[in-house]
Amino acid sequence: MRKFDVPAGWLAALFIILLLTGCQSAAPNDEAMLAAGGTEVSGEAGWTADAGPQPERENATETDGNIPGTGGESPGAEPSHESSNEPSEAPRKEPVRIPVVIYALTDDILRLPVSSIPYYDKGRITFWSEDDLKAPGKRPSGHKTGIDDVIALTSNLTGREDAELDWTAGAEGERRTSKGLVMKETADRRYELFVPNIGKYDIELENPSGHEVPYITKITWHPIRGAEEQPAELRGARSIVFYELPEEVFKRPRTGIPYYKRGVIEYTPEYVFDQYEEGHQPWLGTGIDVATVMTGNLPGQEKPYQDLEETHPGYHFKLSTPDGIVMRTVTNEFIQLKVPELGTYDIEMTGPPKTIILFISKITLRLNDYS
Repeated sequence: MRKFDVPAGWLAALFIILLLTGCQSAAPNDEAMLAAGGTEVSGEAGWTADAGPQPERENATETDGNIPGTGGESPGAEPSHESSNEPSEAPRKEPVRIPVVIYALTDDILRLPVSSIPYYDKGRITFWSEDDLKAPGKRPSGHKTGIDDVIALTSNLTGREDAELDWTAGAEGERRTSKGLVMKETADRRYELFVPNIGKYDIELENPSGHEVPYITKITWHPIRGAEEQPAELRGARSIVFYELPEEVFKRPRTGIPYYKRGVIEYTPEYVFDQYEEGHQPWLGTGIDVATVMTGNLPGQEKPYQDLEETHPGYHFKLSTPDGIVMRTVTNEFIQLKVPELGTYDIEMTGPPKTIILFISKITLRLNDYS
């Protein structure tokens, strides 16, 4: 066999060519790797970015600092629609509606001398002495016994002038008008007054000890709500003076002036005035605070002021609730209370001489007026 001699330089060149060709065929490019379902190769150190399958995380939060829904997403990013485990806000419950106790005297008041018992006459509070009640010429005007007496004392509740009320006898213990008003006796010293588009009143009377003249001791109103939705010819905004202290009442000793507390009439002890003058309970001289504490009966709801907050934070002159109740200061002695479905109450206050503790002195409801 013939023997060929290969130069050493050729052998070295051939080895280098074979080595380079083998490396190129053994290294697939990144695109081919990804197309085949492989893992992306790190361009820096050659380590794969994924060391293997990762477990699926439930309710995972992004770790780049952008929590979905918080406004930290990159500009133009689609909003996240992932569900959250946080409970959604419960729908607001409708307010629990209850009757409005307009006026009430306690048993303790009825046990006082008759000259200290408030007498309700068309909303105005007056006082009678023993001699007044016994003297025929000084007895309260129109004061008889029974249903006619109650009609005379509560005509303010109808929202009409007396001249509009053409009462006529109906069934026994009952009176009616041509406009559909009805007054009837339901039990001994218990009466019911119905007024179209306003509602029904329950009226209770009692006789102070030793006197035959009955005093109104409680008036409860069951309002017809949402009357603003009725036709205008039926609606007719009217004003009702529920309660009023005339100027002469403020000439009485300050401990003998009726204090209106959520419909119930009380008297203020002397020590309360003393405490106020010493700097305690300053809210007693701030109209909107007095209204907040002392008129919770007027909206006809359970806990009506529970969510009462400043409409404009830092400004205490106007308060409101999510249910639409609005209380605002006109002056410190004049507060307006707007109640959905009822109207607007004008609440006036007066301070007795030598003190600036405010007493509610007049409550007027402007039916269906929400201005």
